[in-house]
Amino acid sequence: MKNWINIVLVVSCLIGIVVSTPAPTTPAPTATAPPTSSPLPPTPSVSPPNYLWGIFSDEFNFNFNISQYDIISDEFINYPLSSSYCSEFTPHSILFVNSTTAVIVAADLVSMNIIAFDLQSLDCLTLQTIDFQNYQASYPDNSFGYNYNTSTLYNTGYLQAVNPNATIFAWNFAEQIFNSVGIEDVYTENQYNSVGVYDANRYIYYVIVFDSKQNANVVYAYSTMGNGAPSAAYVLQDSNQEQFQSLLLTSDGTLYGVTTEDEGYLMVYLINYLTGEVSLYFHTKNSQIYTSFPAVAYGQYLLLVVDGQYTENSNQVVVLNTHNRQTKTYTLGNGSLPVSGSFYIASN
Repeated sequence: MKNWINIVLVVSCLIGIVVSTPAPTTPAPTATAPPTSSPLPPTPSVSPPNYLWGIFSDEFNFNFNISQYDIISDEFINYPLSSSYCSEFTPHSILFVNSTTAVIVAADLVSMNIIAFDLQSLDCLTLQTIDFQNYQASYPDNSFGYNYNTSTLYNTGYLQAVNPNATIFAWNFAEQIFNSVGIEDVYTENQYNSVGVYDANRYIYYVIVFDSKQNANVVYAYSTMGNGAPSAAYVLQDSNQEQFQSLLLTSDGTLYGVTTEDEGYLMVYLINYLTGEVSLYFHTKNSQIYTSFPAVAYGQYLLLVVDGQYTENSNQVVVLNTHNRQTKTYTLGNGSLPVSGSFYIASN
């Protein structure tokens, strides 16, 4: 019991999630105008992360683990979600992690949940939950974002068997309300693929989705504070760009998109979300994606998970410093990964 009390205190303090029944929150500041500022000033250089954290399972999507990979020592530690309570949920992403606790997004058949997973006792505690309320949403696991001021979880995707249009999802745990927010001025009918990332400093959820009428990808900025007015929707200038598999945000507010091409190149694009300008920033040669999602951001670093030689024995982590474009490559997990899953967060 004492251990769980400590976990609740740590998690509540660090990420602002209320464990008890949510009380009415103070109204968020009203956004009188959508944000249009340039990216934040460059942040001081920080050390690259030591660990990658992911969610992996066997080939049948059973027996889930929270997996910690030590980049330097090339070692995996697996924390099984095998307790009777943990096993009731399907884990989707990791919002926060420290040496004792991982806070994960997880769902069961009837609810969306934020759960604290104790890395020592291997047990789970539900921090927040909301019923699905007769809807079934499809979303990418690498696009969750959380607004701590309003206790709201965000993602992008579409509602199954209802409307196959890409949209923005908002699970408000404090008010127990689920919203599907339309992407204004963008034609998303029959668009099943969208990817997003949350800027916790500006309270903006960014989405990249294909506009069927303009025949081009569009970057859309949605304000999660105030009236929710978007800053804008801009057509990405490279209209031939394939759908991004990951959308990443570095600590200075710079937006990057990551994708792969048929020729076996992993491509990192720099995206100006105020103009829609897209430029190739970095690429790896002769590589393919081995995990579900190819990249994680940490401070100024992008961590790219690739198979460098198209074999099961050459998985790599490429650590890209966006301040100087320098890279360092590490062999991943003695050449092998757990069967199915992806990394979602990095830490020191």
